[in-house]
Amino acid sequence: MLADPRSRPATRPSHVRSRKSFDHSPMLLFYELTRACDLVCQHCRACAQKRPAPGELSTAESKRLIDQLGAFPEPPMLILTGGDPLKRDDIYELVRYAVVAGSFDHSIAVLKIARELGVETQINTTLSPANVDQIERMGERFGELGIVLWSVFFLIPVGRATRMARLNADECEAAFARLHRQAASQPFMVKTTEAPHYRRHVIQNTPKRAEAAPRGFLPAGVNDGKGVMFVSHTGEIFPTGFLPIHCGKFPEQSVVDVYQHSATFKMLRDSDQLQGK
Repeated sequence: MLADPRSRPATRPSHVRSRKSFDHSPMLLFYELTRACDLVCQHCRACAQKRPAPGELSTAESKRLIDQLGAFPEPPMLILTGGDPLKRDDIYELVRYAVVAGSFDHSIAVLKIARELGVETQINTTLSPANVDQIERMGERFGELGIVLWSVFFLIPVGRATRMARLNADECEAAFARLHRQAASQPFMVKTTEAPHYRRHVIQNTPKRAEAAPRGFLPAGVNDGKGVMFVSHTGEIFPTGFLPIHCGKFPEQSVVDVYQHSATFKMLRDSDQLQGK
């Protein structure tokens, strides 16, 4: 999840520029280390539990999963997620093995330390009616922290989030405009998750003679099963955590084989399957 910035410009990760196709390799692989978590965040797609599930992948199995990423023609970026990854006793061992780098104040301190060490970081934010009015304040704060990517998740009604209020269409459009301004004025890149229509907003509001797309204008087509895959705490393989369609099971099946050959993954990458407008 954290990368050494010394080999490339901070404005855009090199793997974003170089990839030509997602048919054989995802750009991102989310590994849900655990469902254990002391918090009960309303927006979370995962149902938190006090203790780790009996069927969680073991340390050895988790390392085998990490090893398999190297078998992709273009190894993806590994994102360790949860639950709370710190509830895994082996979290630091797994972080060291993968060669990737509870409270708000502690998170800010870690971001500052990472910046001092020259390590690139990103911040994920779930946008909802409860915090949409803070876009500019968040952007300013994140700029001060020296992050390279702000990933803005638009709330998806799964898990506990089914009970939360969501932005309506007009509110989404207004949020797009404000995020676009942040992408143009801040030193970090902005991307949206589960809001592909942000790309349409950027296209409509970028001058045709612009020499380069604004920061945050990631390649088209990165989506569930097409550049993205998700492995649950028990090894179940989905296109993403927000599209829990069972496509395989690790370690019984290779994540590479499932990504490349699963009928669901292949269908999601086939634009001819799209219908209507």
